[in-house]
Amino acid sequence: MNVRWQVIWGIWPAFILLPLVAGLFEYRIQIKESRWGQQEQVAMLARSLAEMARTDPETWSRFQSAGSPISVPARVQAALSRLPGARASAWRPAGLELAFSAAPTTEPPPSLGDLRRRVGDSDQVWVKQSATHEWQAWAAVRDGQGSVVGYVLAEMPDVTHRVSLMVWRKVVWQTAGSGLAGLLMCLVLGTFVRRELRRLQVPGELDLEAAPAQASGSSGSRIMEVGDLGNAFDTMHSLLREAVDSARRAQETASTEASLMRAFAEEFPGAENLAGSGCRVEARRVGLAAGHFQCLDRDGGRCLVVLAEVEATPGLSAQVAADSAGHFLRSVLPRGLTQALAETAALYPLRRGMALEFTGAGDAASCWRYQPGSGWTPQPAPYAGRHLILHTLAEPEAVRDLLLYARAFAAAEPTGLAADLVRLLAGRHQGLVAVITPGL
Repeated sequence: MNVRWQVIWGIWPAFILLPLVAGLFEYRIQIKESRWGQQEQVAMLARSLAEMARTDPETWSRFQSAGSPISVPARVQAALSRLPGARASAWRPAGLELAFSAAPTTEPPPSLGDLRRRVGDSDQVWVKQSATHEWQAWAAVRDGQGSVVGYVLAEMPDVTHRVSLMVWRKVVWQTAGSGLAGLLMCLVLGTFVRRELRRLQVPGELDLEAAPAQASGSSGSRIMEVGDLGNAFDTMHSLLREAVDSARRAQETASTEASLMRAFAEEFPGAENLAGSGCRVEARRVGLAAGHFQCLDRDGGRCLVVLAEVEATPGLSAQVAADSAGHFLRSVLPRGLTQALAETAALYPLRRGMALEFTGAGDAASCWRYQPGSGWTPQPAPYAGRHLILHTLAEPEAVRDLLLYARAFAAAEPTGLAADLVRLLAGRHQGLVAVITPGL
């Protein structure tokens, strides 16, 4: 085997194996994330349809009328039209009687016992894959007292096969491109090394006295060039290894930060209540809500509630900044609510916030809202029926659903209403919600 082939078989396999291994790693991650994302999407759809049944009178009526299936409600059709391939069905609990169906599946529903065991006594969503490889999610529909009045089924097509083909196509092209480029480079390198090694040989026509000197000078320079080439390959190998180690460390850091965020959410769920001064306060955290903080305080005849979100990079750093801002606000509250809010906003840049001071005298409530550039400005008390609702939600549709639900169930107790609002927003939005009920 000549020098050229030795160079090719010694270096070229690396140009095939490295992109192939990286592509297989990417394929595994893409498939795993695709399946997880599809499960979360169909679960969110089922949870949204279950909550929609309680807030939309037309959808709610489908679970109150016994008999043959009724047409699909308009809001359900609008929600399904935004998701390609999505389908939905609703069932009444009495013998699993069909309430309505939008392009239903041919697979029969599970038994009523399975549904009650999996979703009947909890707010969890049952996600599974059907025999036709479609994602299905079952969620319970409850009334204002928490009783199950029906079940909704959300279905979405499984696109894992399409994602798999796309990733495999990318892996094949990357491997083929890298292999072709590596082969060309090895051919050029092999030709260069072969030519230089031939030049190291001393021609037979050289004079006996001049040959040693010429051979010594020529061989020394050529050997140094080959050594420099080897050092260059060692440097390339070191750089590639450092890049792989850096990527591995970044992945480990990201997973560690995610686990810390989950541990923080489990340790500090954000549920806090306050009673006295003529009102009752129930504050809840929706999702992780990194960067959001709350402050509940009762001083003499007044009750203070502050919900805000700091301007920080999403993640663990945002949660640390929010915790620090909350501690600072509590430390300066004795100076007065207005001054405390101004000092906190000056030290910790805020993205949004709401504050309320309830004196208890004639149900007098003063409310402020924070907006970047405007600071804390007074606004009318955010009444929703007999309750006042504070929040740090960013999406207008989330605020609309929040206030609509609070007005629809104004007679509910503060604790139950706060828990229902969290279930209404969970999985789709993040933030803080507080229910203030005067007269308790």
